[in-house]
Formats: sequence, C-alpha cells, structure tokens
Amino acid sequence: MTSWPQGTLSLMTEAVAVPAKSLPGGVEMPMIGFGTWQLRGRTGRQAMLTALQAGYRLVHWPPAGRKLCHVWQEFLNLRDGGRVRAIGVSNYSLAQIDRLAEVTGEAPAVNQIPWSPLRHDPDLLAGHTERGVAVEGYSPLKGTNLSDPILVDIAKAHGVTPAQVVLRWHLEHGITVIPKSVNPERIAANFDLMRFSLEPDQVARIDALSRRLT
Repeated sequence: MTSWPQGTLSLMTEAVAVPAKSLPGGVEMPMIGFGTWQLRGRTGRQAMLTALQAGYRLVHWPPAGRKLCHVWQEFLNLRDGGRVRAIGVSNYSLAQIDRLAEVTGEAPAVNQIPWSPLRHDPDLLAGHTERGVAVEGYSPLKGTNLSDPILVDIAKAHGVTPAQVVLRWHLEHGITVIPKSVNPERIAANFDLMRFSLEPDQVARIDALSRRLT
C-alpha cells in the first residue's frame, strides 16, 4: 500500500478533523480510512465517491521467497524518487517486517492487517509499536457480533451504534481503521467517530471479547 499526495477534488465537502498517525518523512496518515476490497463497477465507484464526500482520505499479500525484499526495495525507490510520500505493506508478519528492515535498513511505515475485537492481540500490537510500524486494521466489523450485550450497552451509553463503538475502539488503541460499505448512511456513520470517546473501562471490556475464544 502507498500514501499518495492529496490533490484537490471538486466533490470534497468541508474537511472533517480526524486524528492522524505520524509516519516517517513528515507524512500524516488519517486514522479513518475506507476499505475498497471487492468494490467494482458502478456500485464501487459510487461508494468511493460517497466516502470522499463524507470526508474520507487515501488507500497484499507478501510476495514469496526472494521477491519479498525485492518488491520492498522497489517501493523504497518510488518513495525516494518522490513518486509517493510514504510506503507500507499488508498482511506481513513481524518476522517478515524484520526481514525487510534487515536487508534494506528500513521497515514499512504501515502494516495493514485484519483487526477487530475478536482479533485483538496486545502482543502483536506492541510488536508493531516497538518497530515503529503503524497498524492499519481492515475488516473491523467482519466476524464481530454487533448484537453482543457489551457493545450494545456501550453504544447506548454514547448514543451511537455498536459498529461505531467498534470503530472508535480501534482509534482508542491508536489503530487506523478502514471499514468498507456501499451503503451511503453506513459510510457516513462509519466516519462519524469524533463526537464521542470510550472510557478506559469500556475499552477494556471490548478488549476482553477476544479472550472468549481462548
């Protein structure tokens, strides 16, 4: 994945302030993004236009064998040549990230991986932090039981939806989140995360959902 320079788009509405993650090279990456996997044709185009109008901004698998570091070096060349401002990867393990850093001397700015309450892994998150790699979580709502009493209870306390609670939970952990939807109302709701925040005990209750599977 890459972070491209922001241009001017006539369809932009008034900019909405969202938290940003500082990346190497002075790049600021918005922490609320829009998932586009499998969005195709007219439906996909309309979904992306709707996301841009709502205020969203920018956005896979590791190549096998020797290509792992070769591809990463090409990414570095693009960045160093001014073609992109920041570069990252997707679905890389910590060991693969370490391999990139060992061979090229530089780790990715971002690793895009699946993340949700059921996938919450404090050790994995800490490993990225130790390496200076930002975590961008995709499929944040996939596999999440939005009818779970914990999520419903917290949502009622803030006057929001359980889905918004899950997305805000990502931000509380410093994780950039990129939900996907083709529904205009849901696209807007998924971006509307700045008018509330979660209490530490609420974050801990959501964290504990992952332990139900162990």
